[in-house]
Amino acid sequence: MGSVGFSTNTQNYIPNPYAMIMTQIDKVTLSLNGGLYHSSSRNYKGRSESTSFYEDSRNTMYSSSYNDRKRSSATHGWFSIEGSYDIDTLNLLTVELSTWLYNGKNPSFSTTRMEDANGNTLYSFDTYTSRSKSTYLSLDGSVNYQHSTRRPGETITLSYMISNNHSTSDSQLEYYNVVNPFFDYTGINSDNTEDFMEHTGQLDWTRPINDNHKFDLGAKFIFRDNHSDGDRYYLGDNERNTPTNYSHLTSIGAAYFDWRSKFGKFTVRGGLRYEFSRLTSKDKLDEKNNFASNLSDWVPMAALNYNINDANTIKLSYNTRISRPGISTLNPTRTVTPTFISYGNPDLGSSMSHTFSLNYNIIKRRINADVSLSYRFSNDGVNAMQWVENVDGLDVTYSTYGNIGKSRSLSLNGYMRWMITNTTSWMVNVGINRNKYIYPGPDLQLSRWGGYYFTQLRQQLPHKWDVQLWNSAYLGGAYSVYSYQGFSNSFMRYGISVNRSFLKDERLQLRLGIQNPFGPYSTKSDTHSVNSGVTGKSTSYRYNAASASITVSYRFGSLNAYVKKASRAASNDDLSNDKPSSGGESM
Repeated sequence: MGSVGFSTNTQNYIPNPYAMIMTQIDKVTLSLNGGLYHSSSRNYKGRSESTSFYEDSRNTMYSSSYNDRKRSSATHGWFSIEGSYDIDTLNLLTVELSTWLYNGKNPSFSTTRMEDANGNTLYSFDTYTSRSKSTYLSLDGSVNYQHSTRRPGETITLSYMISNNHSTSDSQLEYYNVVNPFFDYTGINSDNTEDFMEHTGQLDWTRPINDNHKFDLGAKFIFRDNHSDGDRYYLGDNERNTPTNYSHLTSIGAAYFDWRSKFGKFTVRGGLRYEFSRLTSKDKLDEKNNFASNLSDWVPMAALNYNINDANTIKLSYNTRISRPGISTLNPTRTVTPTFISYGNPDLGSSMSHTFSLNYNIIKRRINADVSLSYRFSNDGVNAMQWVENVDGLDVTYSTYGNIGKSRSLSLNGYMRWMITNTTSWMVNVGINRNKYIYPGPDLQLSRWGGYYFTQLRQQLPHKWDVQLWNSAYLGGAYSVYSYQGFSNSFMRYGISVNRSFLKDERLQLRLGIQNPFGPYSTKSDTHSVNSGVTGKSTSYRYNAASASITVSYRFGSLNAYVKKASRAASNDDLSNDKPSSGGESM
């Protein structure tokens, strides 16, 4: 069986195809998925403006930028294959392979002007990034072997996972219309390549003692190799290059134990994980940046479930989470522009966060709801550090990273789906949070309320029609100790979609959608900067809030099968900054 289809919209007229196919051959089941998405120039229609006030010098910087729409585009492609092989009733072999490709270019224009307290222009310049290309290619694969014993529920799982990412960036920036020049270059050409390779081996053993007691025991080893290699050329009379050739190696060994017991309506769970990490940094161009360190982390967890009845459950839990820095936050090579200097910190270590949660869940025939109240804190998070220095009488902002951040977050999240009638349903997903960031050394603090919501009303009509009305909004919030975002119409979305099925067994599906048909047709969002010696506001404008879309898909064949999964497959999500998902538990 399988399906093929495409989607397109008024922001991007190029059809975006996708396909899926599943087949079963004897004891082997395979599933293949793939697709392509192309962003046209209409997706890049927008601009941004910012004002920055330097507290010590009383100078003010005004800047604006917009994309070169005629030359901007991006292509995304993905492919995945999953398979399972039922060797016999006690042995299962599964494989997964996926890849994702991005290739884009986004040239842009910008203008910058610095004024003193009296409104006199200290300097100004314009830039044009005539070449701004980036590529990203990821390849992830895993093999899992699961053996079930004669004891019901007992399994032994052996897993191997490999992950490889390759990314490049190439840009050419030109300065022109320079007034009162204070830098000795006329442009910056940069070319950088980053490679990430990860190998993971994991062994898990799950064993029930009896109907009320069960334990999990396991071990894992991870090896990571991050490498960054590039050049940054400063063009002009004194042309120079600042090359990069930096590697970061991480070896992680971990073991864990997890116990679950049931006492009537109560279920108790407790676990402990130990992780040992060996970190090695190598700067091939400057050996004084080389270093190595060892880290030991104990990671506990606990949970208590109370089943009020078959439909209602309350859960109280405590979890810890380890996050490790990625290559961009570790690389010590400096990136220098006339107003900004940034570099990584190779001495960064892992950080740990703690979360307490109270959850209530109800499942009935017509209503399904879930509400969670959680409190999360961390005392050693990897966070950006920003400050302003006066260099030759001019204000320059510096940025790096450190294990200095404390964070506190209180959040309330809820989900509900209500079947009002047999053909009418309403769904809502809402959250509100209070985030607080603290830097004890410089005594900086920032706290803000934030939140989001998404709601959808669905009505099934005669003759296979299906209508959905939806609305969503993001209510802002704090990002770090240096910035926060307030509510703006940039994140207000609403729309209607109509679905209709055709042919026998509803094999042909047609979906029409409209977003923001009555405005706002252009949107804006404001980001406020504080605490770094610079206060200001940056406003981004987008002009494609309203759109119409069409999706067509056709399903062929019939197969009553699915790809099986190993119950304890390996996964890693403890990296921050350099992978699609940041932060997370490492086991």
